[in-house]
Amino acid sequence: MKRLTQKLTAAAVVALALVVHTSSARAAVFVDDAKIATGWNGLPEVQLTKSMSNGAFSVLLQTFDSTTYQFDTNAIAEAYRMFAAQPGDLVDIAFVQNSLPVVTNQWGISVSDAPQVFQPNETKYYAYWDDRSVFDPGSTYKDWNIVSPTDSFGWLALTRVGTTLQITSSATSVGAPIRVGSFVAEVPEPGAWTLAGLGLVGLAASRLRRRSSRA
Repeated sequence: MKRLTQKLTAAAVVALALVVHTSSARAAVFVDDAKIATGWNGLPEVQLTKSMSNGAFSVLLQTFDSTTYQFDTNAIAEAYRMFAAQPGDLVDIAFVQNSLPVVTNQWGISVSDAPQVFQPNETKYYAYWDDRSVFDPGSTYKDWNIVSPTDSFGWLALTRVGTTLQITSSATSVGAPIRVGSFVAEVPEPGAWTLAGLGLVGLAASRLRRRSSRA
């Protein structure tokens, strides 16, 4: 019995350590990550400037007139998709997989070709996904172009100022969902992590009791 108790204690420690590690690893958020810069071809593009150490993001911003704009792919980059969004939308795997992007560099993904119309001083929100697996340690070819929990999920606010568009706010969450307009990653509440840890401990206890009864 003493040995069983020791094993359960060890299982609890491992489970709680796993919970803490997972929670902290999924909480990296880069505020004001997106900006409009001049691309390699001299045209304006949307870039991610703080979360790009393991990824590349390049969305061409085409201007038709002072009110009408279009997004297009530009340069070589990791797989990405960008979507029209609303404040409060949860940008996660389900959002990326079930929403129609306004631009993507992935073959075979349908996009909305509708021009983006901005009235004076109007702000529109966009969500984006960036596949970071290409340069992530331990990634394999099968991870490429696949939406996974380790990728980047983010949003940006585009505002028409005069006759140009400016990014007035943005945030990129690495390895966790994020809500449009928020600067905090959507990780489970501490109570949820506790329940998850207890569930792992309970599972370990059940298996250990079965082994003990068979011995």
